[in-house]
Amino acid sequence: MTGYDDFIERLEAALEHEDGREEFIDYLQNLTRQERTELLDEAEQRDPEGSASLEPRKANSPEPRGILEGEGD
Repeated sequence: MTGYDDFIERLEAALEHEDGREEFIDYLQNLTRQERTELLDEAEQRDPEGSASLEPRKANSPEPRGILEGEGD
C-alpha cells in the first residue's frame, strides 16, 4: 500500500466514523513536510488535472470566492 492509499483509507474512515475523524486529524498533524509533499506528488501522478487545486497559491494570486467564502453576498 502506498502512502497515498493509506491517506485515502484514513480519509474515508474519517468521513464515516467520528473515531476515524480524530485519528485522521492526529495522522495529518504528524505528517512531515516530506510526507505531505509525497502525497501531493502521488495525487498529481494519479490525476494531474484534479490535483492542480491542491497546489499552493502564489502570493500575488487572487483568491477564488466560493460558497463558504461569501459568494453571492
